[in-house]
Amino acid sequence: FFGGIRREIEAAEANLEASEETLRDSLITLQAEVVRNYMELRGQQLRLAIAQKESENRQTNVEIAETRYQAGLITHLALSRAQGERAIAESRIPAIENLILGIIHRIAILLGLDPASLVSELNETVNLPDIPDNLPAGLPSELLRRRPDIRKAERELAAATARIGVSTAEL
Repeated sequence: FFGGIRREIEAAEANLEASEETLRDSLITLQAEVVRNYMELRGQQLRLAIAQKESENRQTNVEIAETRYQAGLITHLALSRAQGERAIAESRIPAIENLILGIIHRIAILLGLDPASLVSELNETVNLPDIPDNLPAGLPSELLRRRPDIRKAERELAAATARIGVSTAEL
C-alpha cells in the first residue's frame, strides 16, 4: 500500500520536473528567436546603408550625366538611363525600411512589449557583438544532457516507470 503511494509521489514529482523542462525548452526557443530576429535586423540595417550609399552614387552619376548632356557629350538616352538607375536605387530604400520596422516589431512582441516601444532604441545601426574566443566545449553526451527536451523525456520516462510501480501496488 505505502509503496504505491510513494510511487505516485515519484510520478507526480517526475511530471513536475518534466513540466519545468518544457518551460526551459520554451524559454530557450524564445531566446533563440529573439537572437535570430536581432541578427536579421542588423543585417537589414547594413543592407539599408548599402542601398542609401548606392542611391547617393546614382545621384552623383545623374549629376555627371546632366553636365555631360548639356555639354553635348552624351545622348538623352544615356541621361534617361542614369535617371532610371537612380530611381531604381531609391525605390529599394522604403522596402528595406519597412522590413526593418517589421523586424523591430517582431522583437518587441517576442519580448512582450508594445510593438513600437523598441523603434527608437533599435533603429540606430550598431555593429554585431563579437563572438567570444573561448566558447565552452564538451563531450556530445554532455551537450545532450543539457538539452531541456532530452531531460523532459527522461523525466517522463521516470514518471511512467513510477506509474508502473503504482499499478503493481494496486494489483
